[in-house]
Amino acid sequence: MVRISHLRNIAVILIVALTARWASAGVVDNLALNKPVTHTTDNEVWAAANLTDGESGNGANGIWHFGSSYATTIGASQPYFGAVDIAGANNTVSIRTIRLIGSYAGINGAGQSPRTLTVQSRDVATNPLDATVDSGWTNTGMSFTGVTHVAGSYTLPTAINTRALRVRITELNLGNDRLAELEAFAVDPHARSLPFMLGVDPVLSRSDNVPISVTNIGSLRDNNFDLSAANRPAAGLSLTDAVMNYDYNFGASKEVGGVRVYFADGSITSVNVQVPDGLGGWLTVPGGVQTNPTPNVNGSSEIYYFDFQNTSFHTQFLRIRTTVNDINGDPRSTGLAGEIEIYIPEPASAMTMLAAGLPLMFRRRRSAGR
Repeated sequence: MVRISHLRNIAVILIVALTARWASAGVVDNLALNKPVTHTTDNEVWAAANLTDGESGNGANGIWHFGSSYATTIGASQPYFGAVDIAGANNTVSIRTIRLIGSYAGINGAGQSPRTLTVQSRDVATNPLDATVDSGWTNTGMSFTGVTHVAGSYTLPTAINTRALRVRITELNLGNDRLAELEAFAVDPHARSLPFMLGVDPVLSRSDNVPISVTNIGSLRDNNFDLSAANRPAAGLSLTDAVMNYDYNFGASKEVGGVRVYFADGSITSVNVQVPDGLGGWLTVPGGVQTNPTPNVNGSSEIYYFDFQNTSFHTQFLRIRTTVNDINGDPRSTGLAGEIEIYIPEPASAMTMLAAGLPLMFRRRRSAGR
């Protein structure tokens, strides 16, 4: 017979382990990152692998660019495909949110995303995974029709188990169509971020702490990944300062489990997450990973984000410090974020309380049996 004390110890160990795991979960992983892409045979100008490389920079560094032979080789009336094998053969993963970013304004080839497309999921996990076969795929609900560039975030009503995602393109925009990035998440990153973001707008300033007047500040948390100028804050141009600060005040100390910043427009050379040092200055929080760590040499648009995967910290004040230079390498603090997400760890408080209460519960039950 298993002793109650043994059961109690096992339960506490399990719950403490779960609590530690939950407490560390902040940033939502992009499941499509660096996963292989298969596609319709065509004259690629820039590789299809750019669709999942975590970069949305200019040219060969971050854009999937399929050339004008699309219309001649494939046929202008025929669909064109690009599939991301997320789970691998005979496996599936759970996906709830999909993000697709096309050739947004300011990038080389702006407005040259396919006009009409649908994002589909792979019904079966078995091989072969052929992006060009029009069976075994189901529409996810994410689609674009007659647009000049595609960009958006779509959360499915319920999560789906799928091996792969596919972009099914049925209408060209121009002879040279481009897609920047496809991302997939097990949970909705925006919903995870909102508890920090609702009602908490940042104050923008330069490195000399001079505030910058902005409008449309709510665009930083509207879940809109069309990063053109109309969907970002509007601010005055500085020709003398390359630093733009986004200063948040949460009103009380909060736990931060991750930060993700989506940028377009300008050569962003660095993104740092900082907290007060107690002496009137700021300290950079260690443990983060910045995508696109080097600026694009042509000064064109890129998307950056800064993740904290294995650490969390408490703070009332949070600064996101970005450095932006224009195409000539001159300071240009008008390079603005299109979306900022600040994540809280999954709740551990309830699990902690339960773990603390179990010994009492077992003790009382054992005492009652005497």
